[in-house]
Amino acid sequence: MGLWMILVEAEQVVLALLTQMFNWIGDHILPSLPRVEEASVSVRYLLQWVAEALAPIILGLLVGWWILRIRRKPSPLASQAATQQ
Repeated sequence: MGLWMILVEAEQVVLALLTQMFNWIGDHILPSLPRVEEASVSVRYLLQWVAEALAPIILGLLVGWWILRIRRKPSPLASQAATQQ
C-alpha cells in the first residue's frame, strides 16, 4: 500500500516535469507550439504523502522480519533430539 501511494505521487511529479519541459521546448525551439497549462506539486504536499506512505512500508518490513526471525528460531524439541543423538 505504501509503495502504491508513492507511485501515485510520483505520477504527479512526472506530469509536472513533462509539462514544464514541453513549455520550455515550445518557448525555445518551436515557438509556434501553444503553451500547456503547467502542473505543479507543492513540496510540503509531496513530503506529507511520502511520510504517510513510509509508515505501511516500514510496518510491513518489521512484521516480515519478525516472522522470519520466528521461523528461523530452532524449536526446543529439535534441539533436545539433536543433543540425545
